Amino acid sequence: MLFSSSIFVLFLLAQAHACPQIISSVCQCVDQTDGVLLNCTDTEPNELIKMLKYSQAELGLIKWLILERIAIPHLPANYFNGLYIKRLDLVKNGMQSIDGEAFSGLGTTLMELHIQKNNLTRIPVTALSKLNSLLQLDLSENNFHSLDEIDALPALTKVRIITPELEQINFFRCTT
Repeated sequence: MLFSSSIFVLFLLAQAHACPQIISSVCQCVDQTDGVLLNCTDTEPNELIKMLKYSQAELGLIKWLILERIAIPHLPANYFNGLYIKRLDLVKNGMQSIDGEAFSGLGTTLMELHIQKNNLTRIPVTALSKLNSLLQLDLSENNFHSLDEIDALPALTKVRIITPELEQINFFRCTT
């Protein structure tokens, strides 16, 4: 009896995250023991995020989510709320702005954020300030031509900035 109970518990743990068919139909999905890897390049963003939120219980931790070439000119508030994402890549989406609450709910899980090759002209300071677990930030290849005091990065003490354009402007790092 103990043996069959142990097998059942192992089965349940193995099912804590998986690649649901609805997600696999639009994204490349790899199920790993510590989370799923999702590459959702060239998908429709609003339907995709609805599917991800609907499937959250099956997905569990999203170890890495790639959203590339999905045309998100503005990242709205609560866009990722309800999801558990460890690494998020937002690449070549034509993004021009990010709402201050866009990453709401990701403060304790998001460790890496890559917002590359978009059209941002301002650093999304308010949105970034809520990411307490962030370790790596890459905002390279955006349109940061002239940055002001309002572009000062929040005091994210754990973050290693890997954006060459921003590393050169070290006075934009807040310490308060």
